Amino acid sequence: MLPKGYRGLIVCDTRRAAQWRKAFRAAGIEAVIVETEVDEADGGAAKVGVPERTLIDANAIVTAVNQGKQSLPGLTIPWQAIVAGVLVIAVLAAFVAR
Repeated sequence: MLPKGYRGLIVCDTRRAAQWRKAFRAAGIEAVIVETEVDEADGGAAKVGVPERTLIDANAIVTAVNQGKQSLPGLTIPWQAIVAGVLVIAVLAAFVAR
């Protein structure tokens, strides 16, 4: 349960929740993470809450991230995506070489 005066803004896995908290802290917004009781893809699920008085500013950050204008801190390309990209390039090169 979120502390009094806080509103839930994001529900996601716990790793991503930590990234959201870092993004909010960088903007001067104190965010809290509350673990939920439902598991989400073995990573657990968490709710990110912000103080009610900063809800508009926090929502602006969420909108910027969703529109691609800002990225979350520590967000990297998964190694599976890199391997898939290399395989696609190899297949295309083999096809062109025929």
